[in-house]
Amino acid sequence: MSDQTGAEFNFDFWRNCEPRRSTYPACRAVITARYFNKEHAMLEAIQKGYYLLAKNPSNADNLLSFAQQVGIDTNEFLQLFGSDLLNQEFQQELQFVQQLPVHGFPSLVLYYQNQYYAIAINYTNADDVITRIRDVLTQS
Repeated sequence: MSDQTGAEFNFDFWRNCEPRRSTYPACRAVITARYFNKEHAMLEAIQKGYYLLAKNPSNADNLLSFAQQVGIDTNEFLQLFGSDLLNQEFQQELQFVQQLPVHGFPSLVLYYQNQYYAIAINYTNADDVITRIRDVLTQS
């Protein structure tokens, strides 16, 4: 458990896995799951796998297991995951993110009246984040 946020975290990840800094495979898996209407379920499976089960989300075998857990046929998942179509969509999303007012991840961005606003994240005080969002809404 995190001392600061209270979030559960299985620290075995750092003992049992070879950490990789790329989140690209997990991002590609979420985009792939979107085609099966399982985007949120995949995101949740990846988060649970990483934080609670010490499963590396950069590992293709883990992503395939997560896909199966959320009800996606593994053959269909693999075919789309490695496709040119998926690669093009992933590249488009990367280009979109580069246009946003963010400098690191995770980030919170508010889209309001055709503009994007970076919202500072306070992991221990949701009211602080809500206040920042309200400030943007009232100043615009």
